[in-house]
Amino acid sequence: MSLGPRAMEDVLTGCSGIDSPEGLLSIFLRLRHFAVVFLYEEYSKHKRTSG
Repeated sequence: MSLGPRAMEDVLTGCSGIDSPEGLLSIFLRLRHFAVVFLYEEYSKHKRTSG
């Protein structure tokens, strides 16, 4: 899974539930997941090119 316009769209549509704490939590978890995936992809890319 990679970050793209589609993923950002999903994050933005998730913002509709921002009034409730549950909505905020799900947005936070989703963003954290995307960040972890993104960092992992960058790390593996870097590892491939340097190694």
